[in-house]
Amino acid sequence: MVNDLKKSETLARMERGFHPRNVAVIGAARHNDFRWIKAHLPFEQNHGKVYHVNIDENEWPGAEALGVKNFHTLLEVPDPIDYVCISVPRQVVPRLLEDCAKKNVAIVHVYAAGFGESGEEEGIRLDHAVSGIAGRTGLLIIGPNCLGVYDPAVGLRHGEAEPYGESGHFGYISQSGSMSTGLAMEANAYDIKMSKCISMGNGLVLDVPDYIDYLADDANTKVIGMYIEGLRSPQRFFQS
Repeated sequence: MVNDLKKSETLARMERGFHPRNVAVIGAARHNDFRWIKAHLPFEQNHGKVYHVNIDENEWPGAEALGVKNFHTLLEVPDPIDYVCISVPRQVVPRLLEDCAKKNVAIVHVYAAGFGESGEEEGIRLDHAVSGIAGRTGLLIIGPNCLGVYDPAVGLRHGEAEPYGESGHFGYISQSGSMSTGLAMEANAYDIKMSKCISMGNGLVLDVPDYIDYLADDANTKVIGMYIEGLRSPQRFFQS
């Protein structure tokens, strides 16, 4: 009963995060060409708003040029935020996740790398910090070390090149960012439309079985493909 309840709550939060009211990008900057703002701009056409959070006001004009409002912290954003992309140095991530939890964000995509996959003591420490925040608050996290969600219907993307506007029936889960973007582009080139393509990276909080459960429950998804490099919970995987 407890497991079923947790599963239903997780799926409900995933649904809210994948169909957000509004989106925030934390840490967009000139050095990354404001990638994540540009990637998610189609979301504003038919859904909600995209906001930029950055303590460095020198980066604000670049976001403003794209029509996006800036804030020093996520907690200053006046509207509800359901999906957040974090693109900052790894050591800052835990503090920002605390803000996401306070803001009642459903899903956070952590682009930053250098966590447990690095094998470094600091990366492992940050893994424990991120897991602890997620366990204590119920915050769902994609990654770290990944490209997040590509949903052509909603307008969330891994990058500017991915087409949007038309959804299909092919759902894809990948632990490799290059495999997710490569397959998304190739699928569209062959007129195979995607429902969602999830670049999940380390799978520290949301893991492969969670994405399988979500896509299996998704009315638009008829086929699920996967590129998996390792499993944190093999038993859950084979039960999915």
